Amino acid sequence: MHINELETPALLVDLAVVQANIERMANYCTQHGIDLRVHVTSHKSPVIAYKQVGAGACGIACEKLSEAEAFADAGFCDIFIHGNIVGREKLNRLGRLIEGVSVRVAVDSWTIAAGISQVAKQVGKQISILIKVELGDKTPHETVSLGKQLIDLPNVDLVGLMTFPSSPSDRLPLLETLRHFETAGISIPIVSGGTRNAFQTHEIPEITELCAGSYVFFDLSHVDGGVCDIENCGLTVLTTVVSAPNAGRPILDAGAKTLTMNSQTSPHPKGAGKEVKKFGVIKHCPDVFLDRLSEDRAHLNTGRFKVGEKVRVIPVNSHATIRVNDTFALVRGDRVLEVLPFVARGKMQKEFCRASGNSRSPLKPVSIVIGQS
Repeated sequence: MHINELETPALLVDLAVVQANIERMANYCTQHGIDLRVHVTSHKSPVIAYKQVGAGACGIACEKLSEAEAFADAGFCDIFIHGNIVGREKLNRLGRLIEGVSVRVAVDSWTIAAGISQVAKQVGKQISILIKVELGDKTPHETVSLGKQLIDLPNVDLVGLMTFPSSPSDRLPLLETLRHFETAGISIPIVSGGTRNAFQTHEIPEITELCAGSYVFFDLSHVDGGVCDIENCGLTVLTTVVSAPNAGRPILDAGAKTLTMNSQTSPHPKGAGKEVKKFGVIKHCPDVFLDRLSEDRAHLNTGRFKVGEKVRVIPVNSHATIRVNDTFALVRGDRVLEVLPFVARGKMQKEFCRASGNSRSPLKPVSIVIGQS
């Protein structure tokens, strides 16, 4: 199937671009001796995560327990959960999860850790814990004090810290915290995290494990931030020009419901110190951008496209775009290989269903095969 046979709007994932991005990050981590743990919250797809692990990633990371369950059902067995796990129902689910797979969790208080310790003891498992180190949240002394409390909890192993400094210039608080742990005689073998530009992680040599996910797709925010080139953007939204009410304002059939209202302020193409707000750019015409969105429509800043033409939009925020879409078409060039679900998407509803008493059932990988890979 050719991509133009898809109904629009439709999310496209370019397999060649994604594979190149995966290999680039894997090579970067190998070069600098950093373990790579891929953050699957960014793409919510086991198919893509398997490609990342196949390229050398040591495991996966996710934000929510329900995401971890979905990926465990898909066969992943080394999972790091970043978000605090609070409440009896979620702790019980964590207990069921750690009976089958290796799970690490991050915590920022003794109360959270105590609940995890209790459920781990109930199921007779050990669970590894990392302390969240947020800039300006806790002093190094407070973080070490928490570490001392965690060491005394049963069925819990304190193995490291988790931190996401904005840039290498934020390294100092991490160094100070690690010095306090060393003085206290507490070993911290793992420092997990990364910076906004993951390719700067080696500038913080204390980080032993990079948690990154956005690099798989990238987006307009990364392009404007100098992290990548527009050719590295692997996720696009296929749209159709549905109206041209005047010569200068073609209208697309993808609006905020597909692209979200995320915008990027960039220098005006004509310069003169002006700025423009962009809601996306056309993949092969980066000077053509979406400058106005409604719920279901987007306005372009140029009139070069005709009604019926299909164009591919690079979104401002790929992560946000994925959150509001159910499926994506995996493509190679202009050919569609498969249409696949984002299996870990929409987990707020899944959390509610489970809290209402529904038992956890395996989430089998689903695909609509419409082409050959």
